[in-house]
This record gives sequence, C-alpha cells and structure tokens, in this order.
Amino acid sequence: MYTSDAHDTMDDSEEVVMNRMSLTVRQASYVGLASVFTFVLLFVICVLLDGEWNYADDVICKLGISEVPLVRALYLISCVLTGSGIVVFGYTIGRYCTHQLVRFTSLMCVVFGFVLIALGLINMDMNIEIHVQIANTIAVFGTVAMVTNAVEDLLQRRFLLVFLVVFMGALILFVGCYNFDIHQTVSVSSMLIWLVIRCVLYIRGNIEF
Repeated sequence: MYTSDAHDTMDDSEEVVMNRMSLTVRQASYVGLASVFTFVLLFVICVLLDGEWNYADDVICKLGISEVPLVRALYLISCVLTGSGIVVFGYTIGRYCTHQLVRFTSLMCVVFGFVLIALGLINMDMNIEIHVQIANTIAVFGTVAMVTNAVEDLLQRRFLLVFLVVFMGALILFVGCYNFDIHQTVSVSSMLIWLVIRCVLYIRGNIEF
C-alpha cells in the first residue's frame, strides 16, 4: 500500500510533468506566432519591393518568380521559416495533447508546414504542374485542419471558434467561385489567422490539452 507521503510525491511528480508540458506547449505556440508574423512581415516587404503584385489578380506564389531578386529570396525565406515554425507547433501539440481530434489537426498542421516549405522551394518557373499541385495540397490540408479542430471545438462548446471556421470556410468557397486568383491568398490568410488564434489560446491557457 502507498503511504500518504508516497501519494503526495506522486501528485507532485504529476504536477511537475504537467507544468513542463504546459511550458513546452506555450513555447511551441510562441514559435507558431513568430512564424506567422514573420510571413506577414516578409510578405508585405515583398509586395512593396515588387511593385507589381496585385491581390485581385495575382497569387502569392507569383512573388517567387518576381523580377526583383531580393523579392524572390525573401519569398523563399518566408515559406521556409513559416513552414518550419508550423511544423514545430503542430508536432508539439500532437505530442502532448490527449484529444484525438486535436492530434489529427496537429498532424495536418505538420503536413501544411512541410507543403508550405515545398511551395517556396519549387516555384512556378521550375515546374508549374507540380507547383499547382502543391498549392492545391496546402489549401486542402489547411482546410481539413481547421474543420477537424472545429469539430473538437463544437464538442467542447467553444461555439465562437466554430463560427469563425464556418465563416472562413464560406468565405474561401465564395471567393473560389468568384475570383480564383485571389482564392490562394484568402485560403492561406484564413489558415494563418486561425493558427494565430490557436496559438494565443494555448499561450493563455484557455484550451486544455
């Protein structure tokens, strides 16, 4: 039989483990936030330096074949850094989270991150067919990640987060039917906004894992 001291020691050990897990998840969330902000910052710089990119007529990937060498370089850096940050975030959440739906979402985030890296490495001039497939893949995995997590949010009665995903999904579908060129921009932006919200919630401790 366990003594009260042994039981207290076990409780203390479990608390230490939980505190370490919480710290690790928060650190990964900060990495996720930093990666998104890096992407946004470099994207704005690329648009300003390029001078010809238009959100209504051009896809984000077009910056990867800009006539300005610095823009091409910054676009590649943004994809690699942001993709790597999302991989770290997704892997960490999947490792420590006990909810199966969230773990599946984390796996989708990891794939999304790797595909984003590939999107930067293989630009439109290298192989347009492969590039288009990669762009479509990133939209699919990003959407699946948001929808799957929305189901978990619904089960946990986090209705505001569910509404946000429904709104983003409707917006992506509407834009895709109205203007396909802007579809990629809206899809990627929606995924990054969703990721920022998840990171903030993990950092603040509003979501149990």
